[in-house]
Amino acid sequence: MDQGEIQDKQMEYSIATTYADEQQEGLCSLTLPASKWAVFEVQEPMPQGMQKLWKQIVTEWLPSNPYEHAWLPELEVYRGMHHPPQIWIPIK
Repeated sequence: MDQGEIQDKQMEYSIATTYADEQQEGLCSLTLPASKWAVFEVQEPMPQGMQKLWKQIVTEWLPSNPYEHAWLPELEVYRGMHHPPQIWIPIK
């Protein structure tokens, strides 16, 4: 994702899925390189739980650990009804 056009206090948000067929007209594909990921599970009710976890990651976890952001897109992963949502942060 090219964040170069984003203004202060804005973010780009995309919705995606895995897909292994030909690219359809009007859609685009993005291949992420192999990376290490810090994975966090949302433990509180949505949507507040997701918002609270993002805040904790940005204000507490990222500044206090030895990892650096790998400058790939962060992912919100929704695996289905019986699995808690996750936040994946690319790290190096």
